[in-house]
Amino acid sequence: GKIISHGNTGNGGRIELTGEQITLTNTAIIDASGLNGGGSIFIGGGEHGNDPKIFNARNTTIESQSKISANAELIGNGGNVIVWSNNNTNIHGIIEARGANQGKGGNIETSGRWLRITTTPNPGSGGKWLLDPEEVIISNEDSQNITNNSPFQPINNTQNQPSILNINTLITALTAG
Repeated sequence: GKIISHGNTGNGGRIELTGEQITLTNTAIIDASGLNGGGSIFIGGGEHGNDPKIFNARNTTIESQSKISANAELIGNGGNVIVWSNNNTNIHGIIEARGANQGKGGNIETSGRWLRITTTPNPGSGGKWLLDPEEVIISNEDSQNITNNSPFQPINNTQNQPSILNINTLITALTAG
């Protein structure tokens, strides 16, 4: 299905999708784009899961053919997209918050206790992408409690040790695309 809050003469609108379990299927289109700036999309919770007005999902999944957009289309800055859950957040679809005509990109937050991402969100030039799992440390140390290949995934361990991702492993994965 589609949920659209498009700004035909200004900024895009605001969309909140809440529930205990959220899944955007392959046909989902969530669009809060606007001619003069992107809007705001909250899926599974608010910023950092700290907005008491937006219910936090337990699990959130964005399937591979789904599309989430908070773009500026003619001029202006990209919007904000938050994808959150208290437990498992799985992101496989397209997420965009691009600016237009020298506008800055927007902000994308992908958060959850366990975070799995198989796609790269596009916050646009000058935009920000926050990866916020429970704990991942990017370090010169050897990788620990995390898979060694992209998509990087924390490995459940019984001692609640942090996941450590070696910086060179990350750079190699980013360079490879």
